[in-house]
Amino acid sequence: MITSSVRVVPPLLARGIILRIRKIKGGRDDSTLKLRGPEGSLNPKLWDERTRQFGDDAKLEGDWAADRRLVSASLDGKVERGRIDEVIADRPHRLRPLLSKAQEALAADLLLGLDGLELLDPVHAWKRTGAGRLGAEVNAELWELDDGLRFLELSMRVNVNESNPVDAKQRFEDSIQDYDLTIGAKQDTKTSTGLEGLVKAAAARRR
Repeated sequence: MITSSVRVVPPLLARGIILRIRKIKGGRDDSTLKLRGPEGSLNPKLWDERTRQFGDDAKLEGDWAADRRLVSASLDGKVERGRIDEVIADRPHRLRPLLSKAQEALAADLLLGLDGLELLDPVHAWKRTGAGRLGAEVNAELWELDDGLRFLELSMRVNVNESNPVDAKQRFEDSIQDYDLTIGAKQDTKTSTGLEGLVKAAAARRR
């Protein structure tokens, strides 16, 4: 028997593109088209010019995973209640009804073909702002996949115009260690970890 431990990287994620469709309990469903890459891979000025008209639906953020600095640019859109279930039930999946015109235009700019994309299994997520004794500025998000994968991400968000991100990162790590929690030597974003698990599950069903 020949086995392989080759890491499964979803095609869109390999390009730094993430498309998320989200059902929110007690809130309005939404969709997000996100670009994520290492620092320097996105031009903040060009992104601002491209998305200024969309207001708070367009975001630009920086993420740290261990010593790796990432930059994320995202464009959100609202989804009509019940529309997600309709798309999930249909085969092949037609994702355009879940995206805003602005998201479709951005997808076209990225040369992203929406036809033929497959929705992966759901991720069940619970998020709490203020992670108990860790303080009000620390967020906790628990993700569960149907195949049993379960993990918790602790994070802290800061405004770069008000705080020094390097100092904030150090405070965050110190607060974790003060409660005898161990920070893993190898860290990745929850999106990458979750997507790889979902792609493996989808590939296993096709065998």
